[in-house]
Amino acid sequence: MQLFQTGLFPASFTRPKTAFTFSVLDNFLLDNLECGTSAMNYYSKIRRLTSSIFPLMVPDRYRELMRTSRQWRQCKLYKWHGFAHKDDQPMAGDLTLFCPACLQPGINLDLSTGVVAQPDEAPSWLITRSLVMDGNFKAEHMHLVNPSDEVSLMDGLTFMVSNERYKSHLSIAQDHVQKSDCNNHQAVNQANASRQRLEATSIGGCACAWHGCFVPHSMVDFQKGERIDREIMETLWVPLNIISPSARGMGTPHHKEVLDYQMNVCNFMKIIRITKFLCTKLKEAIKGAAESKFAFQNLSKTPHPDMVILWEAEEALAHANRLDDPTAMDIYEVRLEKAPTRKQQELRLLQAQNCPEHLVTNSPGRRGAATWLATGLTIEESQISLARDVKRLGKHPTDMQLLRVARLQDKLQTHITSFLMVAPTYLRVQVDVNDPDLLVNRVYNSDLDDDLEPDIHDTSIFQPEITVIPLPSNISQVRCKELGLMDLMKEETTLREGQANDALHAIRVHLGDKAVIFRNTVRLQLANLPDHDLLKKYLPLKKEDLKTSSAVADPNARGQRDMTLSWFWSLDVQGDTSGNDWMTEFYRVNWLRTKALHDRWNEEVILVKHEMQWSINFFNHKAKQWLSHMDTATSAGLTRHTCYAAQQSHIYHQLAGHAEDTFWKMMGQPDVPV
Repeated sequence: MQLFQTGLFPASFTRPKTAFTFSVLDNFLLDNLECGTSAMNYYSKIRRLTSSIFPLMVPDRYRELMRTSRQWRQCKLYKWHGFAHKDDQPMAGDLTLFCPACLQPGINLDLSTGVVAQPDEAPSWLITRSLVMDGNFKAEHMHLVNPSDEVSLMDGLTFMVSNERYKSHLSIAQDHVQKSDCNNHQAVNQANASRQRLEATSIGGCACAWHGCFVPHSMVDFQKGERIDREIMETLWVPLNIISPSARGMGTPHHKEVLDYQMNVCNFMKIIRITKFLCTKLKEAIKGAAESKFAFQNLSKTPHPDMVILWEAEEALAHANRLDDPTAMDIYEVRLEKAPTRKQQELRLLQAQNCPEHLVTNSPGRRGAATWLATGLTIEESQISLARDVKRLGKHPTDMQLLRVARLQDKLQTHITSFLMVAPTYLRVQVDVNDPDLLVNRVYNSDLDDDLEPDIHDTSIFQPEITVIPLPSNISQVRCKELGLMDLMKEETTLREGQANDALHAIRVHLGDKAVIFRNTVRLQLANLPDHDLLKKYLPLKKEDLKTSSAVADPNARGQRDMTLSWFWSLDVQGDTSGNDWMTEFYRVNWLRTKALHDRWNEEVILVKHEMQWSINFFNHKAKQWLSHMDTATSAGLTRHTCYAAQQSHIYHQLAGHAEDTFWKMMGQPDVPV
């Protein structure tokens, strides 16, 4: 105890010969946290500082540093969480800090006075804690040399699950090898990789979805090929990736303690920054609520009132039934029956080939014709795309541009060669793409032919993008009759119909009928009408107003969460939907989604205000907790315990006061009950 009182931590408690100062241990932990410095590298630095000329003459105390640093981490965590001021033993997850803005009954919410005193009256989204899961595949851990020598100091008391509990789970868990269709799917590839040298391939766990704080007692080592692939928690792994290499070869308990300490510090840093974070969230929520309200009001003004009533009834019914029947939420998708796509047509043709009734199409020489024709259509689309790329090169392309085009040409030529090799099977004649008697259709799109000038890029010999492939549509009808290819022509016609449906569907989704209104009505009014009121109605068209959106066709596409229709889509909803089923469905889907966006932003404003109050309550709770520890220490005559508890209470009082002042300045008198 005399050594501790003088600020020295002994390397041994039985026969102390070596001691480390508290400042050295704190400095090592900070270097380890921020720089990923291993104990060996840190002690090498100490030896250099002690004797820059003869560092090897300094006694090697690397092992002692490893041992004392573990004990120092344990002491600091016990002290931070008040277990130096009470006789209680910590339970699972007690040596951790969790998110102050997440709902924690009994900590930041008093059930007797809080908003959820009567849960039936509180909306579910307000009292639900959202968590995300993720795996960090860089946090590997090697097998132990002497497992029996390992001693755990804080097993299951922090973020990592206790060893025995996790082993009992693994003993009954089954490992199913998953095959990935993606060549670069790191989560699956890493899980399926050889793990002979590794005790754990990675770590995984949970964090709160809105604020990114690790959840206590929820982290595990992956040992049986577990796979979790999420992007939300990627930023949380950054500090752990700094420290993971230095912990790779540690013993299992030491490895867990290092990661636990890092996660504790990460949570603490988020706690002291929560005020600024919530202020930013509130600003974004208020802005989003205002913008979505404007868009929703504009979209609700012009439709027929009966139509709006019907949409509201659909929304209410869907929300009432969504828990029991998830398909009720399909109202947010387009429900019109679409024209058959090219893939659907190909599937229908293939199914027809396998029917016993179709003896002709079942012959060995004709089987697979639909797939062959579909491949030809895909090649033609690739030719058009590549021809545009060649056209965009200009007269002075760079080497990188030429290389990219050359690679695309080589890839396209490979597909064409494979296509031509199979062609005689279906055309019943050898194919020569340069034979004018066979391939007569050499008509190209004029906007691609005019300025191609292939000779300026030295591609006159190798031009797969202008090769005419032997599809029935590129062969004269007379020649097709001579070769007996009329059935093949019918199949291509069917596939062409699907191809046309695909293209037209994309045009309808992205532009609708509004292109006509914009070109013939809105534009003229903006240019010619001087009336001030009309100019307020017909706002200036901006570049972003004319961008296409795939929100209806692909509602899950990235980057369109907050997208709403441009102002001109709201001018004449009733007129647009009159006698036009597609536009009615288009407006129905967009009205429902815009309302959902507006409701979500309003909920976000309410939720963030509650999170602000919960954060203040959390800080006050911690301050009262430490104040109680201070009173206990004072009664016991423990002066240093009293001083430390008073310091911690003061810190949390400052955090609470700063948060309260900041929140009040931002939104005035809070409307959330304290």
